[in-house]
Amino acid sequence: MNIVVPYTRVHPDTWAALWDLNPRYVDTSGDVEAYWRLLCELWARGETFIIVEHDIVPGPGTLQAMWDCEQPWCAYPYPVGTPWDTPCLGCSKFDARLMEWFPNLMEKVGSTYLGYYDGERIEGRHWFRMDMAVSLWLSRWLARKRVMAPENYEFGWTAVHKHPEGMVEHRHVYACT
Repeated sequence: MNIVVPYTRVHPDTWAALWDLNPRYVDTSGDVEAYWRLLCELWARGETFIIVEHDIVPGPGTLQAMWDCEQPWCAYPYPVGTPWDTPCLGCSKFDARLMEWFPNLMEKVGSTYLGYYDGERIEGRHWFRMDMAVSLWLSRWLARKRVMAPENYEFGWTAVHKHPEGMVEHRHVYACT
């Protein structure tokens, strides 16, 4: 499995859950666009990969099930405290077919205007809403290609294949050291 862990600070439970899977840990703490540049690099390689963010704890068998899934774009949902159902990048798989079908996805993501964050205008290159830009473009393109049909959720459309809830945990709280 090609597992990539973008991090600013890895949760100890994330380390423990992944210790025997040989993931690639990539420090994205340098600036708000480092995560986007990592996705650009992964996209350019054209190989299937799984993202597990630094505060996500996948349960046993979770990543293997995702890796074995035939769908080109998969994610495990987890609560993030928002009312919309946009798939987050926290635990998601991107199949090599996506990179072949949509080679300029990350360029589109990077130039998508997404509003303001802390008074700053942000585009899809900013880590804070990059997942929304990825979802926007992939959902549109997969629907046009008739590969995956978008489903209507209360706050929008998405074409991601959702695996069962409860298989990953989102941990924002770190023990004091």
